[in-house]
Amino acid sequence: MGGLADTVNSLYAILKAVFEDKIVSFDELMRCTRENWENDEILRQKIRNGYRWFGNDNDEADRIYTHLIDRFSDMCKTCDVNSSFRYTPGISTFGRQVGWTENRMATVFGTKKGTILSGNSSPTPRH
Repeated sequence: MGGLADTVNSLYAILKAVFEDKIVSFDELMRCTRENWENDEILRQKIRNGYRWFGNDNDEADRIYTHLIDRFSDMCKTCDVNSSFRYTPGISTFGRQVGWTENRMATVFGTKKGTILSGNSSPTPRH
């Protein structure tokens, strides 16, 4: 599984900014990412700098991570039942966080297109 920290941050951003703090609607947040945060720099900075992301001493974000990795592990176990192979869950990007930047789109947690994001299960870098 690659990009898990970024998935956690995306879910956390939606939870906080849309549902709890209500600073933006879901549709508006999706528009911001489609448009690479053009003309929405104030909102982007508020989201990007207003929360602590995965791996940065945020128990709430870390719980989302744990939930996702537990569900992924459970899915792998169900695949073992009908197979002669064992499906071992793993988390990795092996440096692809750098190689993927050219095709990486903006995120709901405030990064712009082409930004280097987390590697493996590493904490989210501050930009």
